[in-house]
Amino acid sequence: MSGEHEDPARPARLAPGNPPGRPQNCPFVVRCPPGKYALCQCQLSARFPYCDGSHRDAAATAEGNPMQPRKVLLDVERSVAWCCCGRSANPPFCDGSHARS
Repeated sequence: MSGEHEDPARPARLAPGNPPGRPQNCPFVVRCPPGKYALCQCQLSARFPYCDGSHRDAAATAEGNPMQPRKVLLDVERSVAWCCCGRSANPPFCDGSHARS
């Protein structure tokens, strides 16, 4: 521990490819290679914002339709700002909504 004051309103920057594992009030920005991505909607994933299948366990005890991950296909490598606050009008991508609340 560095001994510096940590401001909870300004989370520490995350290392590329190291998902936060929980919802937070800032995006998870990472360089993503082309491919398929499954983004967590249940907020139970240990790899949040990525889905790890935790919704399957939650769905077994929940009423109604189980939550499913949001699927995204990236055709080219690019930097992506994944929404981690759940307020984006353009999910699963961050639109800055976390800063306007």
